[in-house]
Amino acid sequence: MRVALFIPCYVDQLYPRVGLATVRVLQQVGVRAEFPEEQTCCGQPMANAGVSDAAAPLARKFLDVFSAYDAVVCPSGSCTSMVRNHYEHYVGEDPRYEPSVKECFAAEAMRRGEPVLSVIYDALLEQEGEALLYFPLYNYTGMNLDVVHEMLAHPLALPGLSDGGAHVGTVCDASFPTFLMTHWARDREKRFALEKMVKMQAHDTSRFVGLTDRGTIEVGMKADLNVIDFDHLRLLHPKMQRDLPAGGQRLMQRAEGYVATIASGVVIAEGGRLTGARPGRLVRAGH
Repeated sequence: MRVALFIPCYVDQLYPRVGLATVRVLQQVGVRAEFPEEQTCCGQPMANAGVSDAAAPLARKFLDVFSAYDAVVCPSGSCTSMVRNHYEHYVGEDPRYEPSVKECFAAEAMRRGEPVLSVIYDALLEQEGEALLYFPLYNYTGMNLDVVHEMLAHPLALPGLSDGGAHVGTVCDASFPTFLMTHWARDREKRFALEKMVKMQAHDTSRFVGLTDRGTIEVGMKADLNVIDFDHLRLLHPKMQRDLPAGGQRLMQRAEGYVATIASGVVIAEGGRLTGARPGRLVRAGH
């Protein structure tokens, strides 16, 4: 069993003897705890002050640092409560699309000493039985997206999918542009420049299909723009929506961080809500 020691920021700064005493207690009972040096505040002070935007990144950082351990010891009841009882509010809406092998259901089953199916059934019962499980098929044999990084780095690569919406009940293509910017240009350690991701999905794709009047910001081009709060841009969990003909269902995945969307110089969405303006028209290649 791997045990980690988490020392809250206020203990570190004001009561360092408490941290040392915790180490001695662990040693006396035969527990050898590791101290991850990259640990930071758990986010409780920001949460108590109502600053959720500042607490959420710290909560995600905590989970990234300590997710590999079987147990975490903390000499603070309030910080422990923050992690155990309140983290879902700050990180529960951030789906993880590149989890490590230690985060998979098989690893969780080994930690619990339960069958894998038991752990999966428990997960499916979350969110009042509406929880969705992440099941990557291709390009994940290495338990990461390194091969996708290699493909995106190719000079002839174009981002996109070709099913034309044929599998709306199993994948949500609409989240792809946001994922390119959040995961591949911001959150991933081995990432790309934001400018490259924007160019690939704006300029490169439009030129490939023969649309020469858009994809760049310059005089004479269509004024199609997204105004984005990049630091707070994020995807929410996908939800199954049953609103297609004959009771058909589709996955809908919303995003936060889009300040405004402009088409042909007209604001068609603001703060994530449609304005009702529809300046678009039928698009024909070469026109």
